[in-house]
Amino acid sequence: EALEKDDKVILDRAGLNWEMESSMVGLTLDWEVGELNVKSITGWLHQEDINNWRDQDATPVFSLNNTELLIDQLEANGIAVNEERDFFSQEFQLHGAAFSDDLEYTVGVFASREEIDDSPSPAPVTDSGFLGQPVGDMFLVLPPSLAGFRNASVTGFKNTTWVVFAQGSYFFDDHWSVTVGGRYSVEEKEIEQRNYTSATPAPAGLVSREEFDALQGTIHDIIPLEPIPFIEDDDDWDDFTPSVTLSYSTDE
Repeated sequence: EALEKDDKVILDRAGLNWEMESSMVGLTLDWEVGELNVKSITGWLHQEDINNWRDQDATPVFSLNNTELLIDQLEANGIAVNEERDFFSQEFQLHGAAFSDDLEYTVGVFASREEIDDSPSPAPVTDSGFLGQPVGDMFLVLPPSLAGFRNASVTGFKNTTWVVFAQGSYFFDDHWSVTVGGRYSVEEKEIEQRNYTSATPAPAGLVSREEFDALQGTIHDIIPLEPIPFIEDDDDWDDFTPSVTLSYSTDE
């Protein structure tokens, strides 16, 4: 922390750039049905042209986990990556009162669905995919399987949420009230992941600085990562959250 205050800690060699195009729509409908109030809340989000350039390994090495570099390598190998995200949510609420309006209550349901396609998770080190270890005036070049693309992946996600909730507030008088509520939620998550590695070998032995610099921009032969070229999994969780609140308010 002391070094950070003097700007002596490296986080990013270059500035963090994050680009995306987002489209959002929200719609709320509210109407009366007899003594009840019904509300509908709808949300939709679409994101595309997602790209980021980051260098967050806290070293002068450029660049660890740089998405743009990975996309360039994959597309050069005919593997299209077009990350997109879609999110949709719908909620219905029912509000009412009973016992001469001493009890106010709300019940409702909520559901959402999120899909993320072709999300790249890169692991290239440097913009050439090679890492050079200085040995005197020469460089020992580590192969991409150790220093670069071994853990590169393209992932798809599907996340679904279901919720049922209810809450009621009973007013004993002008000062005291008690609120009792509960929320039951279910989360479902799915993942599909394609894993890749580089088949391009590193130059043998030691190379000069000029030879190492000439590796910049190398296009690698990207192949599926064995023995786990593809991962698929899913899981779900459920939870009930109750709450009880006793409140006192003054006339002020």
